[in-house]
Amino acid sequence: MRISVPLLLLLLVAGCAPPPPLTPVPVPTPGDDDDDAPLGPRPTLGTFAAAMRGEVDDTGAPSLIATKSEGTFQFLYWEEDATTPLCRQRLPFRAESRFGPLTAASCGGCSGMIEMTEVLPDGTPLDGEEPEDACSPEILAGADLSFLLTGDSSVQGRVSDFSHMALVRLEALGEEDWLLTPEGVHVEELIATYDAAGLHATHLAMVRPSGWLGEHGGLDSIASPWGIQGWLPMFVVYRDADRPLDADHLPGDVFLSSLWQVALAQPTPIQSPGNDAAAVE
Repeated sequence: MRISVPLLLLLLVAGCAPPPPLTPVPVPTPGDDDDDAPLGPRPTLGTFAAAMRGEVDDTGAPSLIATKSEGTFQFLYWEEDATTPLCRQRLPFRAESRFGPLTAASCGGCSGMIEMTEVLPDGTPLDGEEPEDACSPEILAGADLSFLLTGDSSVQGRVSDFSHMALVRLEALGEEDWLLTPEGVHVEELIATYDAAGLHATHLAMVRPSGWLGEHGGLDSIASPWGIQGWLPMFVVYRDADRPLDADHLPGDVFLSSLWQVALAQPTPIQSPGNDAAAVE
């Protein structure tokens, strides 16, 4: 399964100049230290996307609906001002989304919760083929963000922000007159952006403020918290516009697109996608 770069990520890189041409590596001279050899390309930004297919099960307890999905998460790594990713990590996963009063109570009134129930390691062949743009260990040295999905107990603070996320309907956020950023991006602008591209945005998937993105990545400094628990918006959940609009429970083919890019070599890890007003035009 191959996920194209979603809408807002295209807006992140639109209009950027191509990277400078490569220059030849100097011929080594006697006494050269191997440690002085030029390093290969290194990513400076990370973005995220996912595609999944879900099947709704409403045969359980009253008022409880569970949608079981499977799909692929992508971690995309970019060089500054590049128009295509340097490489991609692909992690197949299974997930369960739960909807109903009990679920809403656990997340402070959200529409539902999505939980990753199984994540396969990066490098698991998809459709029997290894993608040409897969990330090598050399490229990801010191820049691997996959712990946001899988967790990393060996490093303090590296929790799996994406393993449990609150789902909040964009329609409900619009009724609250809630703004995506303190600068004033309204969810109606977000919906209109996706509509113009032939896509139907339905939810925001939000991460806990106590995770890595909130406490270490600085997401709480650029995104508006939602609800009593202060959930932070991370993904737009959307589908093709020609799909049925009974999308509250994430049936069929569903996609997630990250709202923000992570800066891998800068003091403030999380960055807004440029000018907020321009990002939703």
